[in-house]
Amino acid sequence: GQPRRYIAIRADITARKQAEEALRQATERARFLSNAVENASVAFASGYADGRIGFFNDAFVKLTGYTETELRSLNWAVDLTPPEWRESEARAVAEVARTAQPQLYQKEYIRKDGTRVPVEFKVHVAYNDRGEVDYFYSFITDIRQRKADEQALRESRRFALAALDSLSARIAVLEADGS
Repeated sequence: GQPRRYIAIRADITARKQAEEALRQATERARFLSNAVENASVAFASGYADGRIGFFNDAFVKLTGYTETELRSLNWAVDLTPPEWRESEARAVAEVARTAQPQLYQKEYIRKDGTRVPVEFKVHVAYNDRGEVDYFYSFITDIRQRKADEQALRESRRFALAALDSLSARIAVLEADGS
C-alpha cells in the first residue's frame, strides 16, 4: 500500500508568463491612453473618409455644441465644415492619406448654434490590414483667442502707423549702432 514511485511532469511556463506580463502592460497602456484622451481639455476626434465621425471626447462635444448622439449622425466634412473650407480640407486629408505624414491646417467649425469657431488640426491617418485608410484622427485646438490676439496686434500696428503718418515732424528710426 505504499507508493513506490512518483511521476512528475515539468513544464517551462516562462514564455506564457512573459506573454501574460506583456498583455498586462499593453492593457495598462491602453487604459492610460484612453483615459488621457477622454479627459483631455483639448478636443479629440476621429473620422472616416465617408464623413462619419468616430470616437470623440467630451472636449469635442463642448467645442461643437452638439450632443454625442447628434454628432454620431453628422458628416464632419459637410455638417461641421463651412463650404469655403471644404476644398482645402479635402486636399489636406488626401495628402495625409497619400503620404501617411500628419498635416497641420486651420479651418472653422460650424457649431450647433450656427456660430463659427476657428480651429487648428494636426491630422493623422490609420490604415487597416489591407493598407487602406481606416480613419483619420486629430487633437483639435480652439484658436479663437489666438485669432483675437492677432487681430488686436494688427489693429495696434495700423493705429501706430496712422499716428506716425499724421505727424508733421520728421521722424527717423535708427539702429542701435546709430546707423
